[in-house]
Amino acid sequence: AGYCQLLYGFPECSDESFCNGFRYGVHCDGGTYVAIHNLCDGEVDCKDGYDESICSANSSAIAEFKSDKLCLRSDIRNVKLNKSVPLFNFNRCGPVGRVPLLPKIKFYDMPYCQNYLDQTNCSDEAKVGLNCEIDGFSSSVAKILICSKLRLVREREALCDNGLDKECVRTSVSCEIHKHQLCDGFPDCKDYSDEDYSEC
Repeated sequence: AGYCQLLYGFPECSDESFCNGFRYGVHCDGGTYVAIHNLCDGEVDCKDGYDESICSANSSAIAEFKSDKLCLRSDIRNVKLNKSVPLFNFNRCGPVGRVPLLPKIKFYDMPYCQNYLDQTNCSDEAKVGLNCEIDGFSSSVAKILICSKLRLVREREALCDNGLDKECVRTSVSCEIHKHQLCDGFPDCKDYSDEDYSEC
C-alpha cells in the first residue's frame, strides 16, 4: 500500500493521516499519531488519554468539532466494546483498520462504526463513490465500500435508502463493479469487461 490508499500500509499508519487536505485520526500532544481504528477502542494511546476522552457523549470535543452523530463502535477484538461514540469529520470516510482475528491466519477490515456510517457523508470529494439519500437526507457513500473487496466482519446492509450502493454487477470472473460504471467509456476492470459487457 502507498499513501492515501484507504488502507493502512505503514505500522504507525501515518500514510493515511493527511490526504487531499483532510486529516484522519488524531495527533496527540507530543506528535504520536492515533489512527481511526484505534480511537475510542478502550485503550489509551495518547499519554494524556485524549484519544479516549473525546469518545464520551459529553466530551468537549463534540462541540469543538461540531459532531452531532453517534454510532455503535466496531471492534471484533473486544465484543464488550459495544458503545455509542461520536462521528467526527476526522473519522468519516477514512481508511479502515486491518485487524487480525487469528495470528497470521485471518484478518478483517474493520470500520469505525458497526453500521458503516463512518463511510458516509464524506468531506473529501475524492473519496465519494456515489451520492444518495440516507435516512431521508442527501449524503454520500465512500468508494471503498462500493462493490469493494474488503474482508468485512459481517455482511453490510445497504446504506442508501434505495439500496443503490449495493447494486453491483459481475462482468467477469475477476471483476465486479457498480452498475453505473458499466459502458461509461472508462474501463474500470483490468480486463475491460465492463466496457465489453453484453448490455452495452
